[in-house]
Amino acid sequence: MVAIDDGDTLQVNIQSTWQLKRPQLQEKALQTSRLHQQDQACQSGERNSKSTQTDRLFKKYSDAVRGGPGLAAVVAFLNKVVPLIEVAIAENGLYTTQTEVDWTQEAPSDATLTHTLHAPDTATSPGSEQTCCTSVSWSSTGQGIAVSYGRFDVEGWCLQPGRLCTWNLARTNFDPNKPEVTLEVDSCLQCCAYHPQQAGLIAGGSYTGDVYVWDLSQEGDFQVFKSTLSASSHQEPVTAVSWHSGSADDSLHNGGEDADVLISLGSDGRLLMWRRQTAELLYGFELMWQHPDTRKMVLWGGTCMALPQQGFQQQPLGCLVGSEGGAVFRCSLDSNAAARQAFAQAVGAQQKGLVGSAIKSLVCQHAGPVHALSASPFDPNLALSCGLDGQARICSILLRQPLLELAPSDKYLFAAQWSPTRPMVIAIGTGDGRVFLYDLMHNLERPVRILDVCGSAQPVYGLVFNVQAPELFATTDQQSVKVWNLQEGLTKQRAKERQALNRLVADATAT
Repeated sequence: MVAIDDGDTLQVNIQSTWQLKRPQLQEKALQTSRLHQQDQACQSGERNSKSTQTDRLFKKYSDAVRGGPGLAAVVAFLNKVVPLIEVAIAENGLYTTQTEVDWTQEAPSDATLTHTLHAPDTATSPGSEQTCCTSVSWSSTGQGIAVSYGRFDVEGWCLQPGRLCTWNLARTNFDPNKPEVTLEVDSCLQCCAYHPQQAGLIAGGSYTGDVYVWDLSQEGDFQVFKSTLSASSHQEPVTAVSWHSGSADDSLHNGGEDADVLISLGSDGRLLMWRRQTAELLYGFELMWQHPDTRKMVLWGGTCMALPQQGFQQQPLGCLVGSEGGAVFRCSLDSNAAARQAFAQAVGAQQKGLVGSAIKSLVCQHAGPVHALSASPFDPNLALSCGLDGQARICSILLRQPLLELAPSDKYLFAAQWSPTRPMVIAIGTGDGRVFLYDLMHNLERPVRILDVCGSAQPVYGLVFNVQAPELFATTDQQSVKVWNLQEGLTKQRAKERQALNRLVADATAT
């Protein structure tokens, strides 16, 4: 062990010298020249971002699996069937959204009742039968609605007056129980149609064969013209009217004086064209075609008509016609100046001027009268029809067999129409008071929504989508018109919906 003791240490003292010599201080002034300041700004240049992605690598299963009994057979099987399954999934993706990647929530496909329109006093005299809603039409603004009142059960001569009633849903004084305009005609009014561009112009056809045009925008008398009875005019009920607005060089127009031509169809088998402003009968055809059993040429009575959408109207102008015998025909309305002149001379001499048949081909055949016909707004070759046989069919004028057949009810079908905004949505009205809304993108057989319009006691005689306001949808029963609000799922076109319609046609063509 080492002992530690205190001891003396060496000390060193250093004297401070900072006070021995003091510096001399003097005051002096100095000013620099004026400093000039300036602000400047700068910004970096534009940036461009680019990205790349490598091609998808399909690696064989055999590369990932090594060894083991039976693995070679499994790998060979997977390499064989996986490409086939991938192709099938891709094809099915055109028909249903379940197999597609959709980052947005699916829009609801519901419909709610917003208005119920009534026209009171439909029985105009004691002992007379009440009239019912025979057709309905939306105006070009999307807010006006016109309804014709007549009867479907008249036998023989009709003595029951008919009416045309209109409502404007946008008016502040709108009353669902009081039409804004009521026009009475001599006999049951069987059909009506708003002009596609002029909101105040309405056409109608009566049970006695009269064709009317009213202009609600003019003061005083709204009636523009009423057809006169002649050997070439309608001799039986007018079942459908439709407008054609063509160009000045259209073969139906004489020198472009009036681009509006009204087309009327009658149960007498006549298809007539009228000039709106002068009430002149421009031209007319008959529906002559072979009887399916006897093969003899017979006259077919017309029940409904559909013109292609304005964008599909080409020369020569054509239309689709449904008949009392169940046939759906493709018709041509083409004529030349010489034929129109000869027709006008025959009409002036009180002679029958109808020349030739408008029918060019048979599209499809129902087992009973065709009640409704609608042309597809997205394909000029497709049409939807329904009739007394309880069948609704989607047909193509290029194929003899229907693309799709639907039987939503065991009752008769009275109304059908294609959606103007959804290529794969259709509506069908039945005899048991219901409307079936089909979304063929979702399911080809089952409806996505069923509307209980009036219960099972009354049929749905008419339905119509709204082109200008797609959320509005109208249905008619015997005494009322119901306006429904459709949600976005039934009005907004979905991704690849046009391709799905094309695939439906392609599959039918392949079979």
